[in-house]
Amino acid sequence: LREVLVNISLIPGTGWGHLGYEVLFGVLDDSRSPEPALGLHPIFIGEVHPSAYDKGSPRAAELPVLLQAQAQRRVELETIAVGSGRVPYPALHAVDHEFFDRPKVVGTPNVGIIFFDRASSISSAQIQAAEKHFDAIIVGSAWNAQVLKEKGLRGIPIHTVLQGVNASLFASRGGRPDALRERLVVFSGGKFEVRKAQDIVVAAFRAFHKNHPESILLFAWHNPWPIRWLADSPTGNTKGQPLRNETTGRYDFPAFLENNGVPREALWDLGHLSQEALASVL
Repeated sequence: LREVLVNISLIPGTGWGHLGYEVLFGVLDDSRSPEPALGLHPIFIGEVHPSAYDKGSPRAAELPVLLQAQAQRRVELETIAVGSGRVPYPALHAVDHEFFDRPKVVGTPNVGIIFFDRASSISSAQIQAAEKHFDAIIVGSAWNAQVLKEKGLRGIPIHTVLQGVNASLFASRGGRPDALRERLVVFSGGKFEVRKAQDIVVAAFRAFHKNHPESILLFAWHNPWPIRWLADSPTGNTKGQPLRNETTGRYDFPAFLENNGVPREALWDLGHLSQEALASVL
């Protein structure tokens, strides 16, 4: 099996984290399959969030074993990178599109993976850095690819790889919680911030619930970081912002929603769940 280096932080409950888990333990790991398809074996060189070791996190039992087994190999790869500037193995890096910095370990080829939601965040200096530090860029949407091309990224190839759904996990098993069986469920997920447009979700559900009182808003807006929200939403759809409980670290989203016209009995705050736990509810 040929080694491929994976530099994607493992942060449970986040988009990047899920991608890291799927790459490390799934699509690239032929060592876990009786019939290797790509001939690749991933070596993890990224960061691990402390919550990844929690009992309820994905692969919590396997992760320490894998990291320990690969510890010496990571040291060897870093030594090679310092000595020659590159390692003779392909490397996949999660890229901060604000910088396109050179990674600590540069692969052959050296591939960056990027997702962004504002064309204005990509500058000519960033395009130059991308072409200098990477041999190819993988993007998560056709729009991302279009923006990079329009901004002048021509020196390296751009590959669009769309993310799918884990149908083995998110599948109907008839196990919907009793409290939801007679309800019309509207689900909203994602980090709570203006660019995710939860203010529009609130306004839409508020109007929808008036006509469908049996409806309930099932939401998963928590994440490991402080939220970025304005006192009033730019659209004018919501007022105020959720308050944080300093003891638990959780934001009081139900109070925020109730203050913005959504009755408490029409809400279900799922908290910060793993994919597996979320799938069991949905």
